[in-house]
Parts: sequence; structure tokens; C-alpha cells
Amino acid sequence: MKKTVSVNISGFIFNIEEDAYEIMLEYLNTLKNHLKKTEGGDEIYTDIEARIAELFQERLNDNKQVITLDDVNEVISIIGKPEEYLFDEDMEDQTQSESTAEEVDFDYDVERRVFRDTDHSIIGGVCSGIARYFDVDPVIIRLAFALLFFGFGTGILLYIILWIIIPEPKSNADRLKMHGRPVNMENLKDQFQKVKKNPGRRKDFKRSTDFAKDVGGNFFKVFGKIVGFAMILGSIVAIIALFSLTFGSFSFYTDQGNFESVNIHEFTGILFQTKVDAFLAWAGVFLVSLVPITAILLTGIQLVTELKNKYAKVIGWTFAGLFTLGVIFNVIAGTQTLREFSNQSEFEERLYQIGDQDEIYIDVMEDQYFSSNVNYDDFDLMELIQLHDDYVYIGYPELTLQASPDTNFHVIAIYSSRGISNKSAIGKAENIIYEVERSGNQILFSPYFKFPTEDKFRNQQVEIVIQVPNGKKITFGPNTRRILDRLDDDRELDLDKVNKTYEMRGKNLILAD
Repeated sequence: MKKTVSVNISGFIFNIEEDAYEIMLEYLNTLKNHLKKTEGGDEIYTDIEARIAELFQERLNDNKQVITLDDVNEVISIIGKPEEYLFDEDMEDQTQSESTAEEVDFDYDVERRVFRDTDHSIIGGVCSGIARYFDVDPVIIRLAFALLFFGFGTGILLYIILWIIIPEPKSNADRLKMHGRPVNMENLKDQFQKVKKNPGRRKDFKRSTDFAKDVGGNFFKVFGKIVGFAMILGSIVAIIALFSLTFGSFSFYTDQGNFESVNIHEFTGILFQTKVDAFLAWAGVFLVSLVPITAILLTGIQLVTELKNKYAKVIGWTFAGLFTLGVIFNVIAGTQTLREFSNQSEFEERLYQIGDQDEIYIDVMEDQYFSSNVNYDDFDLMELIQLHDDYVYIGYPELTLQASPDTNFHVIAIYSSRGISNKSAIGKAENIIYEVERSGNQILFSPYFKFPTEDKFRNQQVEIVIQVPNGKKITFGPNTRRILDRLDDDRELDLDKVNKTYEMRGKNLILAD
């Protein structure tokens, strides 16, 4: 059993055997006394102490937590004894030092590490550092980066990334590792003398880095102004659009005849149950949109003018308050409106049962409010809504075709709506008005339906279902595409084949011979 001592070496704590500690303490004190006699001794001592800590760490593992006497002797042999090297003119001559140095028991080969060689750099030392690691001419690495820049455009980005992740040598010990040389006293002294004799390298590096900083700073300053101008322009356009949308009259137009449909304010009026809900919704959307746009505008102005905003904190808290208020407004209005859509109900109205005909002809009346050439894929919801004094007109009734369960044609209208309750929803569905005209075997359907304005928009829908008996025929008029939606089980009818006759065979409509 041996007594251990806890010591701090270069910022690292080690547990070391007491006899080993005495040897290491005597070694470090002797080293410090010798190095006092030479210029740069403190720097060399710091490097040696850091190297000793690194060598001690390499000798510890999960099964070994204490530095032994053998470890200390090995590390001292690697670093070298101070009396073996010349540090001052008063010490022994060069020949004696070299002959003594040959008596070192351990030949330690340090692992080469990559650093930025800032002593031989043009910009940041990345190329020269990589060249040192691979032991090649730095010109080759610089040429490779030049080719990457001009040939593929990635050279600058790669150089910047490597500049960030590859460390700069902080000490002479790091410089020795960069060259793959053992970190011992002799090499540290030689490296110190090289740096001492060539101070211009550091000045050149400082000038290079200062130049890079100036160029980079100017680039980002100009780039920042460009971004600032773009932010100002974009935010001004967005503010104008927001005010126009909020306080102006904005409508949706289709490509068919340029007819005007319901505008946003009108749609808001038939969407929200009360004027208070509509006001809260508009105010909420306005605030939630205006705050970030204004923030972008102020940021752009600050980038362009480079002026500091001494009221930034006040403005920030004001914006946060307004944005929060807008969110609260939207939550209140949205919650109430969503409740109005919480239940859905529908009912069927059997319009016709036709058993005395082998073929029926269907078509769609001329559209007085929208267009007879509506394609649902090209139209949005609000483009097919119009608001009149007493009624809201909706231009998307749907026509569905199915196989009949018997030998009769059946024409069924399905009305549906949403509401705050099932009773409310079914009441709104019953208020839907849809026109269908029949004359003999000809049936004409309206291209739109309507409901009272006071019912508000609650996703009212009309679906016309035509059930065709097996073996009987149906002819689609030229305007049928206006409301034709789908066949049963979602098999679409080719719209380019309307104005032709089809026959029901099983559950499929087949073009008649």
C-alpha cells in the first residue's frame, strides 16, 4: 500500500504516488530554476508542464487511476532533464549537452496533429496547416482550393469551414505536434528560437487577418444594406396590401368572363354570427399581420442606416402586447365560429321516380350569376359565392350518378349544412332552395342554389343523385359538365364525352353504341 498525493498540473488534477510526487516536484523545480536563465523560459516551462499533463493522461485508464514512479521516470525521459540542454551561455557547452542527450532511454514518437500553420500563412493558415499534416508542399493544397473555387464554387465555403474547425497552434508544443516532432525540452527550445528569429511571420499573419476582417466586414456591411432595402420594400408592399385588404374592397375573379364574386368583407359578413365576432376577427388578423411586418420594416431601416434604436425595448414590448392582443381576438372570434360548424345534418328529397322511360336527357340551365363553363379544379370556394339582398347564391351543386336499385330512374336531392346543433344544422339545410325542371324525359338542373342571408354560411351543400336502371340510357347535355361531379365509388366520367348517350350496364355507365 502506497500513499498518494493529489496535484494540479496545467489545470488537470492527478493522483500520484508520494515517492513519484517527490521526484516530479524536484524535476519541475529544477526545470523552473534552469529556465529562469534563458529568454522565453516561462513560455517553455508552460509548454513542458502542459505536455507532462498530456503524457500523464495517456497513462491513465479505467483500470489505472494513479500515476506511479515508473510513469514519472518515463515522462521525464521523454521530456528530458534540464541539465541535458543549453539554455544560457553560462551553462555547459553544446558538445557535452548533445552527448548527454543521447543517454535518454525512451524514444517517443508523437502523433502528428493538424493545426492552422499561422506562421506560414497567407490568410488563415488552413492550406499550410493541411500541407504540414500530409507533409506536402503548401502550394499544392492552395492550388486545390483555387480549383475548387473557380471550378465548382465551393472553395471559399470549404476554406471558411476549415478555418472555423481547425484550431490555431497556441504554443510551441502545438507547433511541434503539427510537424510530428516529439515534444521535449530540446525541440521546445529549438522551436522557441525559430519563432524568436522570425517575428515577421506573426506581423504578416496579423496583417492578413486584419485584411480579411476588413474585406469580410465591408462585404457583410454592403450585403446587410441590400437585405435592409429588400426588407423595407417588401414590408411597405405588405403593409399597403394589408391596409387595402382590411379597409378596402378586395374581390376574387375567375378566368371566365371576369365576373366578380363575393369580396372578403362580404364573406366575413356571412361567415361570422355577429358583427362583434367579425370585428374581433378582422382586428386580430390585422394586428397579428401588422406587428411582424412592422418589425421587418424597422429592422430593414436599422440595417440601412446603421442607427441604434434606443427605444428597442419599448417597441419590442409594445409589439409583443399588440401581437398577443391580436391572437386573443382571433381565439375569441374563431372559437365562437367553430362552434357554429360543430354539427352537420342532411336530409333527402326524392324529386322524381321515372319508370315509363327507357332513356332520360339531362342538362344544366344557363348560369345567370357565375358561368356555364365552371371547372371545379380551377375555381375556389369564394369565387362561386355571391351575396344579394336576401339570399346567398352558391355555384357548386354536385351531380352524382349511381346504379338504380330497381327498374326506375330516381332523382334525389340531398341538402346538407352545419350548425351549432343538429337542430340548427337541419334547419339551415331545409332553407336551401334549388331549382329542378322536368318535361317528359328531359330534366334541367340549376347551376347554383341559394339560402337566406340570415342563415349565414355554414357549408351548405346540394348534391343531386341520379340512379339509372340497368339496361337503360342517359344522355348528358352540353352544360352538364357544370355540375357533374362523379360516378358512384368515385369513378369519374370523362368530361369530354358529355353531350352523348350512356347506358348503365351493371354498375358501370358505358358509352352507348
